[in-house]
Amino acid sequence: MSQLRSLNFSRFLSNPSTALLLATLMWGGHTIVARASVGEVSPMLMMALRWLLCFVILLFFYGMDFKREWPKISKNLGWLAIMGGVFLAGFTLFFILAAQHTSATNLGIMQSSIPGIVVLLGFVCLGKKFGSIQICGLVISIVGVIHLVCSGSLANLISLQFNFGDVLMFLACCCYASFAVGLTKKIALNSFLLLMVFSFFALITLSVGATIEYLKGETIFPSYFGIFSIFYSGVMASLVGQILFVRGVQSVGSNRAGLYLNMVPVFGAAMAVIFLGEKLHSFHFISGLFVLFGIYLVEKFKTGE
Repeated sequence: MSQLRSLNFSRFLSNPSTALLLATLMWGGHTIVARASVGEVSPMLMMALRWLLCFVILLFFYGMDFKREWPKISKNLGWLAIMGGVFLAGFTLFFILAAQHTSATNLGIMQSSIPGIVVLLGFVCLGKKFGSIQICGLVISIVGVIHLVCSGSLANLISLQFNFGDVLMFLACCCYASFAVGLTKKIALNSFLLLMVFSFFALITLSVGATIEYLKGETIFPSYFGIFSIFYSGVMASLVGQILFVRGVQSVGSNRAGLYLNMVPVFGAAMAVIFLGEKLHSFHFISGLFVLFGIYLVEKFKTGE
């Protein structure tokens, strides 16, 4: 019986839609944790320790696999370094910096551009096709996210002013969209080993940022909640979430997988109600319906990738 349950659970996680939804759920939770960690640990130190924890855990379990698979890794070392040290670390870095210069509303709107950037990069760089109905699904999903981050008010959207922080957030979105498209490259390495190498290069990049933060005297060493924040970021958001997302992209392609990223602010809003006591309004339900319907159109009328 236990073997049957284990098999059913494995099949459940192997479903790409399930994997992608769980990944975005964990990233939505990370938004809540990140907000609550302000003042509990400095941002650059938190991000560096996040990827250090992820790397150490994976190294413990997959260190021998790394040694055995080194010939394959060495042949793709440049691609792995760019994916982890530029795109993945770049998203983390620009997001943290953007949060210092712009509002949460603007950050959410800019983040909703990731699926569109994924589609554009996939079309330009990989020649991927995206049907007209799927494009409609993409637009509907983005409208849902914008409706959410603007609290259902057109006046909130019209009054937005883009500043330096918004530019940084757009760079963050470009980095993660590039990461998602780059994941379509097929190499014979399992997801855990891939993430271990990505996290190593991300750690190198963000360690530089943490060092600069320390030299400027801006380091805040983690409190007890700061330690919890690092654990959640390193294990749930970086390790488990990224593994699920990598598997999802490898199964359904970057175009369709990228659309699921619109669920991050939806899940984030729901968890803000549960854990932060924020009130739930009608625009939350409307936004969620728009995003889910957009994903449904892309899934239902998918084209070959």
